[in-house]
Amino acid sequence: MADWIRLEQTPGAGGATVRKLLAQFASPQRIFDAGYRALSGHVPAPLARALSEPAAPAIVLEASIPLPQRGPSKRKGDQRLEAKQSADLVSL
Repeated sequence: MADWIRLEQTPGAGGATVRKLLAQFASPQRIFDAGYRALSGHVPAPLARALSEPAAPAIVLEASIPLPQRGPSKRKGDQRLEAKQSADLVSL
């Protein structure tokens, strides 16, 4: 998943270019593993350079944060307690 996000966020990697690279390399991970020399035969040099550089830590971190899971809604007792606490604060 992180490689897909990284590929999408790479400046200059538009839809047609990404499709061309995926046809050649089969997956985003293989695109990033290919290196500058292999990529430069398929895309302009600045894009090949950007794709062959290591991922920025912020991109990797962003992609590796798990999405929150939807859990059950609060129990009625919790809702009553919150309402009481809110009422107590208002009455102060």
